[in-house]
Amino acid sequence: MESAKPASIPLDTGYYKNRFSTDEKFHNEDVYRSAIGALLYLSVNTRPDICIATSILGRNVSNPHKYDWTEVKRIMKYLKGTLNIEIKLGNLSEGNNILYGFCDADWAGDKTDRKSNSGYLFKYMGAMFDWRYVPGPSNCQLAGYSSDLVDSDDSLKDKDYKPENDDGSSTTSEENNKD
Repeated sequence: MESAKPASIPLDTGYYKNRFSTDEKFHNEDVYRSAIGALLYLSVNTRPDICIATSILGRNVSNPHKYDWTEVKRIMKYLKGTLNIEIKLGNLSEGNNILYGFCDADWAGDKTDRKSNSGYLFKYMGAMFDWRYVPGPSNCQLAGYSSDLVDSDDSLKDKDYKPENDDGSSTTSEENNKD
């Protein structure tokens, strides 16, 4: 892998179509499992950019194909090509003390089993401090854009956010609900 050409994306965009074009099994499941485990560790701790690709390939640890192994190697080539890319953890000089929350969900977006995927992330002062990707059956009950609203509501319930007043003290949830 040291002399391999770096990849520009972590997973082939035609992965699902190409995976089922051949039935060649990858016979060394232990090596595949070990590689997926190492990539999962990286995706959780330092490289959220490979999270989706690793999660998709991790669904096949009990029955990997040769094409799955090719895609694991693609992630490693992607990591090789992006060694100098860093995650920016905020900018205190901006004075931007606004909390941002983003979420997204799809409805039966996985073409193989028609399961839904969802996720969210939160940023404060330009730094991402919490994120989650939920593959498989999501808690979205509604179709279309309504699923985004349901998911964002559930992700906000997990947070214990107390906005600060101008004097630096925080308000309680009872004070926030006085309307």
